[in-house]
Amino acid sequence: MKGLQATPERHALLIVLTDAAGGAERVAAMLANSLASRPGWSVDYRVLARRETPSFVSDELDASIKCRFGPSASPLAGLLGLPFVLAGRRVELVFTTHLYVNAVVSVMRRLGLLRTTRLVTRESTTLFDRYQGLRRLVYRLLYRLYGGQDMVVVQTGYMGEHVAPHLPRAAAGKIVTLPNPVDLADIDRAAAQPLAPGIADRLKGRVNVVVCGRLIPVKRPDVALAAFAEARRRTTPDLQLVFVGEGADREALEAAVGERGLRDDVVFLGRQSNPHAIMRACDYGLLTSSREGFPNVVLEMMAAGVRTVVMTPCAGDLDVLKGVTVTADFEPAGLAEALVRAIQTGADHRDLYRSVVAGRGVGPYLDRLLDQAA
Repeated sequence: MKGLQATPERHALLIVLTDAAGGAERVAAMLANSLASRPGWSVDYRVLARRETPSFVSDELDASIKCRFGPSASPLAGLLGLPFVLAGRRVELVFTTHLYVNAVVSVMRRLGLLRTTRLVTRESTTLFDRYQGLRRLVYRLLYRLYGGQDMVVVQTGYMGEHVAPHLPRAAAGKIVTLPNPVDLADIDRAAAQPLAPGIADRLKGRVNVVVCGRLIPVKRPDVALAAFAEARRRTTPDLQLVFVGEGADREALEAAVGERGLRDDVVFLGRQSNPHAIMRACDYGLLTSSREGFPNVVLEMMAAGVRTVVMTPCAGDLDVLKGVTVTADFEPAGLAEALVRAIQTGADHRDLYRSVVAGRGVGPYLDRLLDQAA
C-alpha cells in the first residue's frame, strides 16, 4: 500500500573468544538464538578462534544466524583483527562476554570506530580471585579501558563488588546484576534425546554422579574423585562417577583412578555435544570448583533433571539455588558427607529445581540487555 514502508531490519553482533561449550559461550548462544527468533532482527555471531570439530557453535546456533570463525586456534589473531573487521560498521546491538573483547570494543566505540546503538559487555568470572602477578596487572589495565559500554553485566552481587573498584567511573556506573538465563525448553529437548548405546550401557544399573566441565585445576576434578571414593565407601558399590569434559588434568586423573582401584566405577566420556541427556540419566550432580563467576552447569543440571546437586561455595549468590547443597568449605570430606546424606535420605529436588530454573527465562534477560524491561 502506498505510504507504507517495511520496518528496517535491526542488526546484532555477538562476539566470543572460542568455539567452546563453556558458560559464557552457552549464554551468548542462547541470546543469539532468542534474538534471531524475534521479528525484524538479523544476528551475526563472530568467534575469534577457528572452528573446532565438533563445533559447539555450529551445533547450537539457529541456521538463520550468520556465523564467522577466526583464522587460528588462538583467539589472539581474531582479536587483533577486530578493529579492521568492525571499523565503520553500524549495528543496533553489540554483545561481548570476555574481558579482552570487552576492552577492545569499548575502546573502539569511544574512538568512533564502532558505531552501535547499544554496547553490552558481560563479565564471565571474578578474575582477581583467580590470578596474581603479571596476569593480574594486565587484567587491571584492560579494565581501565572500559567506559564505552551502555551496560556492564555481572552475574552476581559479589561479582559487581569485585569488579567495580577496577573500572573507570563511567563504567562502574553502568554495572547491572543479571542472573544467568536458562533455556528450559531447549534443555528439555536435548535431555530427551536417546543416549549413544555405549554410554547408555555404561550408565545402566548404576547410581551415577555426574561432573560436567573442563578437567583443569580450577575445576578440581581430583577433589571430585576423592569425594566420590569416600561416598562410595560409605554408601553403595553401585555408585559411579561420570566425568563429562576434557582437559589437561585427564591423564593424571585417569592414573589416580587406577591407583584407587576404581577403573570399573569411574567413566570418562570426554567432550559431548549433548551433555544434558547424560545429566538426565544421572542421579546426582557434583561441582568442585575453587572459583566460578556463577556455575551455569549447576543450572543446567537442575534443568536436566538430576535429583540433587552438591557443590563448593565457589561463587556469590548461591543462596538462590534452592535445594542445592553448598558445602561449608572446599574439602573432599564435606562434599562426600553431602553426597552420602543425599543418597541415604533419597533426596529428590527435581520439582523444586524445575521451579527455580523456570524463573530464569532467556526472553526477560534479553529484554534487559535491550533496555526493554517493563
